[in-house]
Amino acid sequence: MSAEQILASSMLMGVFLLLIGITGAIDGIRKLVPKSAVRGVQLATGVLLMSGGVKFIIGTSNIQAVHHLAEPYFSIQAVGFLPIGLLIGILGFVLALLFLDNRKFPGGILVVTAGLLIGFLLAEQIDIWPDEWIVHLPRFMPLPFPAQADFTFVLLIVVLPQLPMTLGNAVIAYTDLSQEFFQERAGRITNRKVCISMAVANFFSFMLGGMPMC
Repeated sequence: MSAEQILASSMLMGVFLLLIGITGAIDGIRKLVPKSAVRGVQLATGVLLMSGGVKFIIGTSNIQAVHHLAEPYFSIQAVGFLPIGLLIGILGFVLALLFLDNRKFPGGILVVTAGLLIGFLLAEQIDIWPDEWIVHLPRFMPLPFPAQADFTFVLLIVVLPQLPMTLGNAVIAYTDLSQEFFQERAGRITNRKVCISMAVANFFSFMLGGMPMC
């Protein structure tokens, strides 16, 4: 896909989400979607993320296969006979398990923090201190405005196929999960507000030359 086509998909995704949110159509869609489907979307997304993580742990992800290394950007590839990725995976699993229900130190935050620390300690080369500091502000509409053919193409190939997944996973399942975990504190999170928020984010991304998001 060209940059203009990706840009067009940002605009169209924003338009659809805005219309679905403002008109309240999302509330009707929510009533039609059974709870089992919402849970199924959550489960499927979780399984996909976990399977991707397992590939990194055992060293079969695309980037590892291309470089023929357990961790292409680490100075250490193994500790003894154990690949470094496997050790990191075990550490992350143990941290997540031990702090699964800990509200003071959430397991997810600890795993991300541990990953950042390991990256800084084991990275082969980190160049984060340039000779001079320059601020590059994002340009408004850095790419040409997409043509009508771009909008037509992405409507059929990208936006319409993605829209059900976005509504199911990033709207309905998201608000359902928020309300389940945070009860009354999640009162401000509604399907309509989530749709409109994502629409605004997509319009903002479009103006800066970015891709669609949910």
